[in-house]
Amino acid sequence: MITSKLALGMGHRCTCSEQHILEAATSGFWNTPNGILQSIDGLSQDFMFKTVNNSFKIVASTNNVSWMRWVTAEDDRVCNRCIKASQGGTNGYYKVSWFMPKMPIHQGDRCQWELILGEFTP
Repeated sequence: MITSKLALGMGHRCTCSEQHILEAATSGFWNTPNGILQSIDGLSQDFMFKTVNNSFKIVASTNNVSWMRWVTAEDDRVCNRCIKASQGGTNGYYKVSWFMPKMPIHQGDRCQWELILGEFTP
């Protein structure tokens, strides 16, 4: 089994901390220059993750890749929604011809699809 995973700045962004977002919103942080820059950075990273992960779905089906695996950032900031999604399918593995969950599942999601190349049985 050969795997291919594209590292996209793993560990750079915080996952969905609703409490942190609420505190920042009520303090007026998002109206400051740092808040605006952080918002732009977050939007660009979300767009990049969405683009790459959706591209993997297309690449997989057109290049005889049979399986993909949902991979979290594997750190202490991974949220419960991401953990649950990474355990879906067949222990986190999804056959390309099956229903493929949408990724990212929330703002700030750092999960990625990992292509499984060659013969593989989960």
